[in-house]
Amino acid sequence: RNLKKASAGGEGALPERMAHGLARFKGRALLITAGNDLTAKEFLDTARASPRWRKLLRSPRVTQHALPEATHTFPSREWRGRVASWTSGWLRSW
Repeated sequence: RNLKKASAGGEGALPERMAHGLARFKGRALLITAGNDLTAKEFLDTARASPRWRKLLRSPRVTQHALPEATHTFPSREWRGRVASWTSGWLRSW
């Protein structure tokens, strides 16, 4: 019985497994999304439609940044610089 309970996070669709993992993780998380990225858009749409995800992403331990004009790999020097700045600031805030 305990094994089934412990493995429950491995069942279901990817968004549910990810939510389960983030809920169990007690550390801080940084989420950076690109506005011109279909994967990010799909994730954010899923998160907006899910009460569980909305609660997780509102947690004070989750920091979010969005770069509306960027694509998935943040290929420009400006975008990479912004991501690096957000990440280093987030790390320094610990």
